[in-house]
Amino acid sequence: DFISGEETKSRAKDMGANIGQRHAEYLLKHEEEIPEEWGEYEFLFPGTVWRNCHGRLRMPCLSKRGGQWHIRFVWLGPDAGRYTDRLLRPRKQRLGS
Repeated sequence: DFISGEETKSRAKDMGANIGQRHAEYLLKHEEEIPEEWGEYEFLFPGTVWRNCHGRLRMPCLSKRGGQWHIRFVWLGPDAGRYTDRLLRPRKQRLGS
C-alpha cells in the first residue's frame, strides 16, 4: 500500500515524471483544465523537495478537497507513496506538432 519517499523519487525519475512545484502551481492556476475524474487522486511532484523547520523533507502534492484543488506538502518519509497518489509526466511531443 505504501512506498518510501526515496522510492517515489526514484520511480518518478525512471518514468520521466520528475516534475516539480512549478508544474503543480501551473495546474492549480488552470484547474478548469484538470479532468474531473482526477479529483479522487493526489498527485505528487517529487522534482521539488523542501526541508521544513524540523528537518523533514517534503514534496508538493496537488489534491482536491471540498471541491477545490490545492497544494500541500507531504512528508518524504517511509510511507510517502500511498495507494491514492499518482505521478504525472509531460506528454511526448509529436513531430510537426
